[in-house]
Amino acid sequence: MWKLKSYLRPYWKAALAAPLLMLLEVYMDLLQPRLMASIVNDGVMKGDLRHIQLTGLAMIGVALIGLLGGVGCTVYSSIASQRFGADLRTDLFDQVQSFSFRNLDRFHAGSLITRLTNDVVQLQNMVQMTLRILVRAPFLALGSIIMAVTISPKLATILAVVVPLLFLVLYGLIRFAFPYFSKVQAKLDAVNTVLQENLVGIRVVKAFVRSDYENKRFGRANDDYTTIAMKASRIVAINMPVMTLLLNVSIVAVLWFGGISSGTDRCRWVI
Repeated sequence: MWKLKSYLRPYWKAALAAPLLMLLEVYMDLLQPRLMASIVNDGVMKGDLRHIQLTGLAMIGVALIGLLGGVGCTVYSSIASQRFGADLRTDLFDQVQSFSFRNLDRFHAGSLITRLTNDVVQLQNMVQMTLRILVRAPFLALGSIIMAVTISPKLATILAVVVPLLFLVLYGLIRFAFPYFSKVQAKLDAVNTVLQENLVGIRVVKAFVRSDYENKRFGRANDDYTTIAMKASRIVAINMPVMTLLLNVSIVAVLWFGGISSGTDRCRWVI
């Protein structure tokens, strides 16, 4: 992927604006818990209605600024990724046109179609995710950890256990699923190859009454692709339930230990 950075260079302004706007959205998101805490501590607990109203308006303003940052990031990341894909697809087509007969015999037409369509789309999605999610997630996680440590160092120790565990689960799933996605790509090539050969030679197929044979041939290729794609999807599908489970367990742990700590502090205050 790093070798393709030259295709983003002409659109560096959009590629730079997208992560900067995402940082703005992350900062606004991190402000919301502090404003909510201010409403509870300085507004509700003290019965200060004016503070609640002003802080509530501030939360709305922060949310709107975050919304603008998120929308702007999506727009600029889409511009950069789509133009990146268009230039890459053009160069790939030019490269195919320059192939020798030996190279054309080596690569099936269906495989080349996959490279020019599906593979380029995957790279476009990767660029867009890099400019959005891969910028948002690390900074949001880092900011959340800093805020958690600032608010309660004792409860933040729960994150010291949960976060490494999340990384280990994600690493294991990615490492286990990667070989399956390589096989998915190969099976997709086979499906496109059979499809392309049938569309090009449809008159020959009809002339020799080979429709049943070609249907079975396409069915085998399609079934092989579906089987391996479902295996890969099942592995990826485990990701969200496991992450949700770990996050919910951490929330329960924070509420449990926070409740115990607050109860202990109250008892000490009474004594």
